[in-house]
Amino acid sequence: MRRKTYRADELRAGRTVFIVTSISLDHAGTRRYQVAEYLIASNREPQPQPGEAHPYRMHPKVAKYAAGVTDLWRTRRAALREAARRQAAEQTHFSRRSA
Repeated sequence: MRRKTYRADELRAGRTVFIVTSISLDHAGTRRYQVAEYLIASNREPQPQPGEAHPYRMHPKVAKYAAGVTDLWRTRRAALREAARRQAAEQTHFSRRSA
């Protein structure tokens, strides 16, 4: 079976990667998981400044860093499946905590 995530050595310019992200909905700690889509650009692409939001096009150095920190999914479908799994785990944890 084919792997659903990229390894750092497989990242090349022109590939699209999907990252599962989360946002906090309120101060109680509930989160909502989403999927962000990035295109790996060439080395000539200017890199964003530290603290700046990453645009749709991601510099290869940032992509290699991201691969070391989180999973980079090959398909949107696999990333959405992972986001749904994390959301279900979050809801289960939150319902047990509030009971």
